Amino acid sequence: MTHAVRWMMFLLSVPIAIMTGCGTAKDESVPRELMGRWVTSAPGYEVCYTEITETTIDFYTVERTLRQYRIERVERVVKEKDDMSHDVLDIHYKDLDDDDYLLSVVLIKEEEHHRLQFFNQPHLVWTKDG
Repeated sequence: MTHAVRWMMFLLSVPIAIMTGCGTAKDESVPRELMGRWVTSAPGYEVCYTEITETTIDFYTVERTLRQYRIERVERVVKEKDDMSHDVLDIHYKDLDDDDYLLSVVLIKEEEHHRLQFFNQPHLVWTKDG
């Protein structure tokens, strides 16, 4: 194949890749099933919670402080494993000083309720309060 033909094939493939979506992440608003107050019964974390609304994410910490942030966007990647659907969500948020943060979570869908795991704390499982 000549160099010109290879170059033309590359140029034609770029728009196709863009139209079909190169990546698996999809920007969206906060999914309804993610909204609410998430709690865990894990030892040492009984007083903690994470509350997620359409626009904010709040963390009530072990130190009994409330930290509030503004959600900028959510990226979702759906993964199937063992006959269960797992949504990997990257939550991009900012503090009052406009500093950027990223929290990656797995939303595990079950029949009657969902569970949540933070990538940086896989040993903790969070459930929706109420």
